[in-house]
Amino acid sequence: MSSVGADALWLSAALRIRAARGWRLEPVRRLGRSREDRRSWLARGEPGTVVVKALANPFAGQRAAWAVGALSMLRARGYPVPETLWHGELDDDWFLVVQGRLPGEPLLTLDAPALDELVRLVDLQADPCLGVGGWDVSWWIGAVLFEGWEHWWDGADAVAPRTSHRLRAFLEPAWGHRLPVADVVHGDLNVTNVLVQHGTISGVVDWDNVGLGSRAADLTSLLFDWHRLRLAGGTAPAQDGGERLARRIVDTAGEEGLRCTVAYAAIARLALTARRGDRDDVETWCRVTDAVLDTLSG
Repeated sequence: MSSVGADALWLSAALRIRAARGWRLEPVRRLGRSREDRRSWLARGEPGTVVVKALANPFAGQRAAWAVGALSMLRARGYPVPETLWHGELDDDWFLVVQGRLPGEPLLTLDAPALDELVRLVDLQADPCLGVGGWDVSWWIGAVLFEGWEHWWDGADAVAPRTSHRLRAFLEPAWGHRLPVADVVHGDLNVTNVLVQHGTISGVVDWDNVGLGSRAADLTSLLFDWHRLRLAGGTAPAQDGGERLARRIVDTAGEEGLRCTVAYAAIARLALTARRGDRDDVETWCRVTDAVLDTLSG
């Protein structure tokens, strides 16, 4: 049996899905980075090729039905998002989601056509007209920034004190600002979660943190990825992408919103990569954060 097939969590998930839907799923490979609170597998069976996710977030179950509605709304607007085929509890710790697999491979660069299309898609997240129950991303950003939740400031201070000091100074004029709750927010919109096929965006995946807030947060994630790709060299991103994204963030959430989403994006990346012990990633995001601040403060 393959190492994936022998995975105890996968075996439990496959048995639960078979009991609930009658599907016999065979694992193909594990997807992404294994985390204590999240596992994903590519699998095949009666429903076709699917992505199976196991989430240890205690709120995953209560958010699931709302998330299905949010993705259905986006799909109706022409947004290439995965369809949820089934979701349900595995046990007291884990919640399962089975989604159809979208075609394509991860996007490699934010060139002008890709950036144009992603900005257009993010605009489809506006004014969703959904019912209550969604994760309040704007509240969460405020709690992290202004109340010290998750100790991300502490983490950023520890691994990048100079950059963290710059971020606090950048955020100061917007201290206490509350972002609007007007849009669907992906929560982790980066190029690894964007699929392309034949030169066209064919999917945006990994909506595990989807909620309601300001889509400026997703535009800011793209801003950080644009600077990361620019600093890394290789395939060149859109020449004016950073300026375009910054203007769009201000147009969407105002100058104070820009300061909040930039500070949040930075400390999340610095603190979480430090917790995983990824020194190279910490250095990368430190350089990216400094580049973003240099551009916005210039």
